[in-house]
Parts: sequence; structure tokens; C-alpha cells
Amino acid sequence: MATDKIAVTCTRCRTRFREKVGRLRDGYQGQCPNCGCFINFTNESMDPAVRKAMTEARRIRNGFVFQAPKE
Repeated sequence: MATDKIAVTCTRCRTRFREKVGRLRDGYQGQCPNCGCFINFTNESMDPAVRKAMTEARRIRNGFVFQAPKE
């Protein structure tokens, strides 16, 4: 896997931090390193930043990562 971390935006303080792709599954609860807020990662989340992170993690795990053409 070329990219094993994804940028996640905290729902409370809006700080961006990186989380491992393998951890971002439905039901995972991560903690913001800046404010300590717990973030629940679910596919049905109302927060667009959480949904975006879940979608990116699923695409990376399934192998749908954009790769630039080699010259």
C-alpha cells in the first residue's frame, strides 16, 4: 500500500490529523490529538469530513487509488 494514512478533519476544532487506513472502519472511534474530542467513524455520519475519510479509506483498501501515469 503506497498510502497508509488519511487526513481527517476534527468535527470540533477543525484541525487536520492523519489516521491509518486500516483503523478507519465502520464503528471505529478515534480521538483528535489537538482537542481530545472523540470522533465516531460510521458510514451514516452526518459530518461530511467523516464521510469523506471513510470513502477514501474504503477506496484505498479496495485498490481504487489514482496513480499518475508513468513516463
